[in-house]
Amino acid sequence: MRGKLQGVAAAALAVVFASTAQAQSIDPATFSATMEVGESVTIHKTITLASGGADLVDLFMLADNTGSMGGIINNAKNGASAILGALPTNTWVGVGDYLGDCSESGLAAGCLQGYVGYRQDAALSGDLAAAQTGINAWRATGGGDGPEGNFDAMRVVSENTSWRTGSQRLMVWFGDAVSHTESTTMAEAIAALNAEGITVIAFNSYGAGTGIDGTYGGDAFQASTVASATGGAMYTNFTSLSGSAFVDAVNDAIGSATSTLDLVFGTDFFDIYAGGLSFSFTCTDVMGCTGVEGGESRTFDVTITALAEGTYDFTIGADGVAARETDHIVVGGGGAVVPEPSTWLMLATGLLGLGFVAWKRREEEMV
Repeated sequence: MRGKLQGVAAAALAVVFASTAQAQSIDPATFSATMEVGESVTIHKTITLASGGADLVDLFMLADNTGSMGGIINNAKNGASAILGALPTNTWVGVGDYLGDCSESGLAAGCLQGYVGYRQDAALSGDLAAAQTGINAWRATGGGDGPEGNFDAMRVVSENTSWRTGSQRLMVWFGDAVSHTESTTMAEAIAALNAEGITVIAFNSYGAGTGIDGTYGGDAFQASTVASATGGAMYTNFTSLSGSAFVDAVNDAIGSATSTLDLVFGTDFFDIYAGGLSFSFTCTDVMGCTGVEGGESRTFDVTITALAEGTYDFTIGADGVAARETDHIVVGGGGAVVPEPSTWLMLATGLLGLGFVAWKRREEEMV
């Protein structure tokens, strides 16, 4: 059809298509229904990603702050403004650092008295100036032994950060030494990261199999294993990069992680209510819902079943996408399910068709 359009009409359509396809949205944007306990309704929906992919991103920057990290930390600090300025829209940033293997509950093997294992430098928020201040607080000091508190810091960040509902969650990790496993093992760190849906982008100052990718306590290829298990990636040998090249590398990694999405559909209903409704989500698009690039659209169904009487207001969406459908469901109101707008249109068209048939039949009888 596009090939048949010419002149101004084709140009106008192209402009409209570009402006709508590149903006994140969920259609329909709202839904209301009155249901009885035991009834279900299925909503047919289309989701469109922003041109850059994910537009609801929570990013946590975590760095080893022991003495051997001096050059790397300086690169990160000098380039922090550029890194923060190039992040996707609606990105919240948190900042933290770690030294030895000192858990919050007390000292562990390899932890020197007076050295806190993990420190939060800036809470996760949309205040990028606060994030910059947090990065400026990074320092290179102490350490005491080879292994550091990588895994314990990851666990603490995963469990204690106030991640936003429905956000795409990234951890950008800078380090040069293998992790202790006394306080938190690699398996425990991975479990904590996956429980919060956090993708790890690891920057290793050395090559594969060494540095943060080394072996300690039976856990081999630590950084690459963590990155792979969380759907992320490890980048090696970046200590020789200049400040601008370092910034470019970090920005490229973040852009790669956010440019495509594996759509995971969900609702904030259970953050608001204990129960009353159940939900099931189904990708219905022939292209599937994994590896969706910025600007692309996919279709999915959500089926809502009424379990208990009440009035419920909540949203539905996909992780990493700021657009949300706003729903209002009343259960036990004595009425039937309220059809979607498209259903009303089909019903009206059907009634008009029946009226036309009846009118035609009367004309034939009068002839």
